[in-house]
Parts: sequence; C-alpha cells; structure tokens
Amino acid sequence: MARGKPVEVQVEGLRELRRALKQVEETLPRELRATNKRVVEQVVLPEARRRGQQTRLNVAGRETRLGSRGVATIRPVASQTSAGIAMGGARAPWAVGHEWGSTGRYPQFPARPTGGPSPGFILYPVVREKQQEIVAAYTAAIEPLLRHAFPE
Repeated sequence: MARGKPVEVQVEGLRELRRALKQVEETLPRELRATNKRVVEQVVLPEARRRGQQTRLNVAGRETRLGSRGVATIRPVASQTSAGIAMGGARAPWAVGHEWGSTGRYPQFPARPTGGPSPGFILYPVVREKQQEIVAAYTAAIEPLLRHAFPE
C-alpha cells in the first residue's frame, strides 16, 4: 500500500512531561492519555467523518465516497505519549483504500503517488487544515495538568 509522508504535530518534551507528571501523581499520565484522545475526538474526528461522507473524485477520476460503514471505522488512537486517528479494520478493510489507494485488491482505488504534495484524501488533509486548532486544544488541555502538577 502506498503511503505519504506522515503529517504530525509534535509537542517537544511530551515524554519528559509524562515522566514528571507521574512523579507528582500516579494518575496524571492517564489524564495525559485522555487529553490526547479528547483532542483527536473534538478537533479532528468530526471533520474527518464529514469529509468521508462527501463524494469526491478518486485518482482514477471516478466519483467515490467512504460511506457510512467506512466512516464508522474512523476512530481516535491515543496513548500517554501520542495521539492519532485510524480508519478501516475487519468491518471495512477497503476504507484505507480511500486514503492512500490500493495495491490491486480493490482496483477502484488506484494507488496514490507517495511523492505528491498532498498525500491522502480524508485524514491527512484534515490534520493539515486543523494544525492550529490542534495546537490550541493541546495548550488549553495541558495547562491545567501542568498547574496541578507544578503549583506555584
């Protein structure tokens, strides 16, 4: 399966922050995981699901859309040190073809060139468009954790 270069928003020192939070209180790293999941759910998921329902042209020039079964597979993936968004699975193995194309099993989704300026059709464009909102949401969500862990 062809894939583009990952789009990511990095928080410098997130692992160090997690360690420091754990030293202060055992439950704070779990709060960090919940924060990662909440940011994905509130900022990225609604737009990704909306975009998945829209009809668009695929690489072959045909109209296509992810559909309700594929949209239902778009979900947050979070840990204490990362946040992400995933799609596809056993219920809709073809869903990932909507993002990157297919290697041949689903010929209606030709593989998208990985060297292009705009990888992806659904998830990647949403993350690129929402980068400022993601940063703002993290700032708003992490500040209370920092105040709790490091009171003045």
